[in-house]
Amino acid sequence: MSTRAWPTALRLIRRGIVPILLILFFVLPAVGLFRLPSTSMEETSILQYASMTADGHTPTKDFWTEYGPLNVYAPAAVFTVTGPSLVVERIIGLLYRAILLGSLYAILRHYSRRIAVLGVALTWWLLAPWGAMAYAWIGGLGMALASIAVITTKSPVTRRRIFLAALCAGVALSFRPDLIVALACGFGIALWPHRSEWKPWIGGLALGLSPYLVLLATAGPANIIRNLVVDPLVHLRDGRALPFPPSWKWNAEFFSRVQQYVDALTNRNWYGAPLVVQIAELFWFLVVIAAIIAVATWHERRNDRIMLAVGVFSLLLATNIYQRADISHMRLVGALWIGLTPLAVVLVTRRWFRDHSKVSLFATGGTALLLVLVAPSISFAAFYQLVHRTTTPALAYSVGDRSIIASSDTELQEVGRAVKLIQDNSAPGDRFFQGPIDLRLTNYNEPSFYWLLPSLTPSTYYLEMNPGISNAPNSRLADDVASSDILLLSNRFENFSEPNTSTVPGNAAASRVVAKEFCVTATTQWYTVLLNRSSHPVSLAGQVSVGRMQVPSCRTTP
Repeated sequence: MSTRAWPTALRLIRRGIVPILLILFFVLPAVGLFRLPSTSMEETSILQYASMTADGHTPTKDFWTEYGPLNVYAPAAVFTVTGPSLVVERIIGLLYRAILLGSLYAILRHYSRRIAVLGVALTWWLLAPWGAMAYAWIGGLGMALASIAVITTKSPVTRRRIFLAALCAGVALSFRPDLIVALACGFGIALWPHRSEWKPWIGGLALGLSPYLVLLATAGPANIIRNLVVDPLVHLRDGRALPFPPSWKWNAEFFSRVQQYVDALTNRNWYGAPLVVQIAELFWFLVVIAAIIAVATWHERRNDRIMLAVGVFSLLLATNIYQRADISHMRLVGALWIGLTPLAVVLVTRRWFRDHSKVSLFATGGTALLLVLVAPSISFAAFYQLVHRTTTPALAYSVGDRSIIASSDTELQEVGRAVKLIQDNSAPGDRFFQGPIDLRLTNYNEPSFYWLLPSLTPSTYYLEMNPGISNAPNSRLADDVASSDILLLSNRFENFSEPNTSTVPGNAAASRVVAKEFCVTATTQWYTVLLNRSSHPVSLAGQVSVGRMQVPSCRTTP
């Protein structure tokens, strides 16, 4: 090939092959997201909350939830049109991610298209393996970035644009009120030149926050303050906090320890150092990335309001890692940080290097390479497995028009057995409760059963269980259990332990109710089904162990 033909060939590659590869990079993982397991407490609680709200129930009044109203209202509004569906919930989650990535692209596009594409690709790479659930943090983060993107446009900033930006900021806070400090500083910096136009931004912010008025009118101020302020800040933190910074020797987070054990059993440690080391390395890698962003933000504080706004906003998200330094929180914050890295490196080094395109490429390549080296299981392997899921069938289980995706054949079989036992021992309208086998330790539960069995009435306020709340001295859990017709208690997470107060037994009243008023009718490897003796005709037999309790066994009588 002649030297004159080389530029033509390179242009063809850049304009043809590169866009195709980028499309595959974003689309293939998105397909894989719909085949990820869906039985986590976090995702199934969203499904159940939205389904109940669509049927007329009220968040914080009829069930406990700690996030802003749009965490429930957004999927509930869609469910009223489409009907409750796992697929629909994940489509909503993908929309949240599209808003986040699109807003980040719009912000970075001020500098160059290459910086924008590379930054968004890095963000997607770290964020995608976390899943597609319609999580409030993703929705709030996306709308917060949208507020900055709208107000920092190169087009003339009109009153309408100010209104729209403030609306996005209000919507972000309606997803996650804990974004208020970061958003007030980041969006405030972006809005400052237009502060005299107070009517549109106050109007937009008020409209964006209007879901709180709906919640206030339906749930009342006491429920809102307890669920959204007091419980998360006072009662929950001690039971969910992890050592900071993460240890190099011991994995504090329960599910990461389980994953590390599974990796050892399946000989997957070729991905690099043990997971506990990768978590610590990821933490310190993100500290370095945050430092680079901080230097770029300080360096541009007088000349670049866009970098100042997005830099301050992103750095203040570090409090989310501080409150619980596990993989999920580092991923959800770090995804934005590494997306800003190409821009930050360009801004820091531009006095020495004028070719910003090459600098952004080297920054992206260096960031990706270092991330693979320090945390291969969390970055490369997780993304690869997500893409690989596009070729493997999901372990789906359905009851009527509702479904879940199991994480293993064992889980699929156990859930199926438990559902069958519940159906055999209940009637439509019966009050149903699901929880851990030791109700003094309410660290985790499985709302997937509420989701799969809509003909039964959830009997508890705590559809999602948390230490320091469900088992608190003033908890209503014992009354909820006593009002139940049928219980499903699980030993699946009996060994849950973290270096916090989650291991300290709480209120034992609910366990005493189980021992006094219920009897065991069936068991599986993971689950125990119990019937309320006052609402079922049963004949009692000998005592059996249910966790640390002795409970009579029974069988139903005609």
